[in-house]
Amino acid sequence: MVIVLGSSVVDLSFYSDFLPSQGETLLGKFEQGLGGKGFNQAVAARKAGAEVYFYTGLGDDPFQAPFLRKLEQEKIQYKFFLSPKASCGAAAILIEKSGANKIVVDTGANAEIPPNFFLENHHQNLTENDVLLMQLETNLGFLSTSIQYVKNKNKKIRTILNPAPADKKASELIRLVDYITPNESEASLLFGDYFRTSETIDNFFSNHPYREKLIITRGEYGVSFWENGKPQHIPAFNVTPIDTSGAGDAFNGGFAAGLSKGLNLSDSIKYGQAVAALSVQKKGTSASLPDQKEIDSLFLKEREPK
Repeated sequence: MVIVLGSSVVDLSFYSDFLPSQGETLLGKFEQGLGGKGFNQAVAARKAGAEVYFYTGLGDDPFQAPFLRKLEQEKIQYKFFLSPKASCGAAAILIEKSGANKIVVDTGANAEIPPNFFLENHHQNLTENDVLLMQLETNLGFLSTSIQYVKNKNKKIRTILNPAPADKKASELIRLVDYITPNESEASLLFGDYFRTSETIDNFFSNHPYREKLIITRGEYGVSFWENGKPQHIPAFNVTPIDTSGAGDAFNGGFAAGLSKGLNLSDSIKYGQAVAALSVQKKGTSASLPDQKEIDSLFLKEREPK
């Protein structure tokens, strides 16, 4: 099982030929969808074939019902904290023709989840085949209390922190988890500007105490991580993106699903890359996520990467 602790956020996406500069107004197209890093990752893991339990925060507003319908449609088990003082989270996403994007998020009810919410609502046995997946669109008290509870129950459970949005206050979480999955900009903010080239990444891995838990997603340049005593680099699949928003969530959901299926580290990373490669060829975040048949086909074919 993949247990996801994370956010549910309404995506308000605006598509234009290029991103506006300061003070500039552009004409574009608008689409609304369901997202949030936690929600996207839960859906990605479920569509990749994993059993998923999702813990999130929702407001008492019209956006609540669509989230619950989608979770039930995908057969995702869930518990949500109903915030008495905050609405559902919302994100403004600007996407240009190349697929690049800029995002601003109000986490809303997700920030109000109490520290003991997971402890009080998770009643299933935790086994070594379970994977705990978290991000930073909720609050640190909820995540810290939850991971310590999980590790006390079963130390063999694999734990993943996708440190997004990057926050240096999450240093304790980084210390506790088994894997950290930042992109290059998040890794630079958390650990310093070491990530401009593969050579600087290699130097960083060779000297950093967290090297065995660090997995850096690098977009079109693939994924860098440490295994077998040295830095490893897996190239990205050769695809043409139209919308890269949610690509990191697709990777994390697929990576967690791979681990839960018993794949080794490098194959779980490749599995996550396959999910992300398929997702960026469609618009939206959760709406772009591929199903297990598509993922397995791309993963097993070992399509020629860049």
